[in-house]
Amino acid sequence: MSIIYHQPEVEETRGKVYSHSEKSLLEEVIKLYYEDLPLGTKPTKLSDFINKGLPPLPNNIDTAVDQAKYEYLKRYKEHYHEYKNVLDLKPIFPITQEKIREYVAQDDLTGKQVYYNYLGVKKVEIECQFPHSDIGQIAVVDLPGLGDTGVGDVERMIKVLSEDVDFVLFVRKPNAGGDYWDKNADLGLYDRAKKGIPAIPLSRWSFLILNQTAPDSEQGDNSRNCQGFLNKLPNTRMEFANCIIADCANKKETANVLEKILQYLTENITELDHKYALTFENKLIQLSKNLQAELEKASSVLQQYAGDKRLFQKSFKQFWDKLTNTLQPYLEKIELASNKTDETFQKEVNEVIENCNKLPSIPKSVEQIKKDRNRLGSYTEAYSRYLHIVRTDLSKQFLFLDGKIQDSLDTVKSEIAWLLTDEVQLGGLTDVREIDFLKWMADHIPGDLINLKLGFKTISAFNVSYAGIIQRKVRQHINRLTPDQNPLNLTPDIVMLLLEEILDPQQIDINKMRDISPTIEQIKNWWEKHLPGLLNSDDAPDEQKFKSQLLLLKMEQEVSSNNAEKSEKVLIKIQKNHQLVINLCKSDLDKLLSEPKQLTYAMVAEFVDRILYAEDIKDDWEIFLNDEQVRQKVWPEFKTMANRIKIQRDWQSLVEQIMDINQLENMRFL
Repeated sequence: MSIIYHQPEVEETRGKVYSHSEKSLLEEVIKLYYEDLPLGTKPTKLSDFINKGLPPLPNNIDTAVDQAKYEYLKRYKEHYHEYKNVLDLKPIFPITQEKIREYVAQDDLTGKQVYYNYLGVKKVEIECQFPHSDIGQIAVVDLPGLGDTGVGDVERMIKVLSEDVDFVLFVRKPNAGGDYWDKNADLGLYDRAKKGIPAIPLSRWSFLILNQTAPDSEQGDNSRNCQGFLNKLPNTRMEFANCIIADCANKKETANVLEKILQYLTENITELDHKYALTFENKLIQLSKNLQAELEKASSVLQQYAGDKRLFQKSFKQFWDKLTNTLQPYLEKIELASNKTDETFQKEVNEVIENCNKLPSIPKSVEQIKKDRNRLGSYTEAYSRYLHIVRTDLSKQFLFLDGKIQDSLDTVKSEIAWLLTDEVQLGGLTDVREIDFLKWMADHIPGDLINLKLGFKTISAFNVSYAGIIQRKVRQHINRLTPDQNPLNLTPDIVMLLLEEILDPQQIDINKMRDISPTIEQIKNWWEKHLPGLLNSDDAPDEQKFKSQLLLLKMEQEVSSNNAEKSEKVLIKIQKNHQLVINLCKSDLDKLLSEPKQLTYAMVAEFVDRILYAEDIKDDWEIFLNDEQVRQKVWPEFKTMANRIKIQRDWQSLVEQIMDINQLENMRFL
């Protein structure tokens, strides 16, 4: 196809070629032939089409038109090397006037078919000055006749006629030796042209030019046949606004034809344009109505999905049931075990007590004590030094219990986190697990959800210290291993002072006691008689009873070691005081063996109260989980729904935009 534009300012005729590439030729031309004829498997590369044999036409394809198409396809294969260079050029390139014929025609001026570049060309645009420079903006579209068209050319011709052409010239050159109106080539072309604008009769916007050859031309005189064609025209179904016999090789006659065309257009173009516009306005209006009907359908296809609220209500109800029926039974299980011994903690306490009994700092023999006495200067100094070492070593052993109760609490925290992430299915919120999940919740719950945030903040920060529970218990006993509280020699005066601390001064006369019981053994015997009454008294505090028993033990130690030599006495007192402190510490620690479980219960009970039973806590959970990002992570179906709602909103927005544009008043332009 070539388009010739009238450009008064152009001094020299020039052209612009739109060429195929190998890919576009294969996709837009060759493959169409394979589909239309049909010829079987389509080539995937142009080289396959060129180098391999062309499939034969199927037996059921025998019409002249299909045969012509097949022959046309063969041209692409057989003359590839004659137009190959066109495919290698730029997609659009300029040409001079002298080169135009090489790209738009098949034969030269002598009528010999020597050109095949047209096979690699999509279209050619030509700019030149028309004979009448004052005719304004006009262009001539040169379309091939029906017999010269390949696959797809008819469709392109109809498209050009309906979109780009205002007026059609049918040019027919009857053969001088005899000719007739051909049913396929002539009437077929006319019928296809009518499809361009079917609402306007083709007879109103077309001329027929019968190309007359002169008697002296190489092709012979066809004037009689031209007149015969004209006479027989009424017998065909073809109608034209005017029929002209003219020698198209004669510039004067072609100018005359152009004059008649321009005169006709001058007189009728307004009416034709109006009909043309009215035709398309009616088409637009009908299209608008059809589009409106489809838009209304489209608008209702994705109505606002109201199910998201119902789905959340259903999902939240299931969540709340799962949460309460998971945590409450877990709390009850913890409560049942709250007064039981924590076996893990008990094992750790026993290990520490065993290590305390094996302290290497305890002297093993009197010979060792004698050596230390010689080194330090006295048995009293040696005894004091031993007390300091044993005391610090014991204290160090109990430090190993630091964090053991916290370990029990952390185990339960991890269990609660697992229940929430896996059983209650909150795990989709984050990849964080175990205790860190509780901290994550405390950090990410909005601050206005006070009770819910407080619940997670409290349990994640619930910690106990060694000093707060164990150290205060054992330290009071370990401190007894000091020279001031446990002197090497227990004198009657010291005992009397201890009795004054234990007993009410009104209950005993110390001076009288000194006269009656001048020795430790006498005081011990007296104390053994009075002690049961004190221990059985409901009025005596526990601390007073404990100190009373401890005083009796000290006096017994003193009496039993009086007969030993000093080195042996030091050994006996160190060993007995060491064992006494261990026993006292163990006694108190045994009372704490259920402490981890009691603390665990307190921690879990507080957490459950905060996140299940605090005021408005269910509302807090609902607000937290109804956040769009949160619920998509907890329940995957909400993510799917969110994507659907986004598509729906985008769809609805586009539909509304099109509806705004698709107003009938916008379709009217007459």
